[in-house]
Amino acid sequence: MRTPSEIKHYYDKFAKRVLVRDFYYLNPRHEAIKLLCDRFVQNGETVLEIGCGVGIISKFLQKRASRVVAIDISEKNIDIARQYASSPTCEFAVVDIVEQAAELDKFGKFDAVLMADVIEHIPKVKYRELFSTIEDLLSDKGRVVLTFPSPEHQEYLTCEKPEARQLIDESIELGDILGVTALKLLNFSYRDIFGVSDYINVVLTADRSFSAQSPRKSFFDWLRYRIRKYRWRFRNLLFVRSMGRRQRGN
Repeated sequence: MRTPSEIKHYYDKFAKRVLVRDFYYLNPRHEAIKLLCDRFVQNGETVLEIGCGVGIISKFLQKRASRVVAIDISEKNIDIARQYASSPTCEFAVVDIVEQAAELDKFGKFDAVLMADVIEHIPKVKYRELFSTIEDLLSDKGRVVLTFPSPEHQEYLTCEKPEARQLIDESIELGDILGVTALKLLNFSYRDIFGVSDYINVVLTADRSFSAQSPRKSFFDWLRYRIRKYRWRFRNLLFVRSMGRRQRGN
């Protein structure tokens, strides 16, 4: 198990060696993360970004969120992020989400928590503790937005490009997440970033409410359903009649 100081040191160097390149080259991962946030982060919400890196997504989130709290384990990352994306609606802090979770209590509840390409760099043995912390930070209808490499992509890197793997780089299945949290799965999808189905999007929600009320439908939705209903009935008419004759014969 890597120590927190080892991990911090690694990502301080990682910021200078890798992350600053994203200011020169448009990263396809970031474009995919922005599209996901467009769907699942609503205007005016409060957002916690865990593992904000150098602040590129933090700056994007400020366009829609009323407040952004962006944290990272690396002081170097946070220094760069503050220079790039600091604003009255965005606060940056050096926090290890697993080891220093109590430091986030002062920020109150969040409507959305974003972990973009971060969870794979946290040991799986810490997931139950991690999601317990996140659940405590979420508002009643809050959402957790996650992106991470697919297991297939991680296996490819291990075999073909082991130098691309980071200090901690877990291969994550959906069950690794759902097995440690009471949050409900809202969305699951594969994304093509650098290859086919190489990244996964997962959105969880704290909202487990249920309503027996029928969903509202437009007139055209209602009309389409009625047409399909009578077409279905007509197609099965002969079968229903033959079934009735068999029952009477018995």
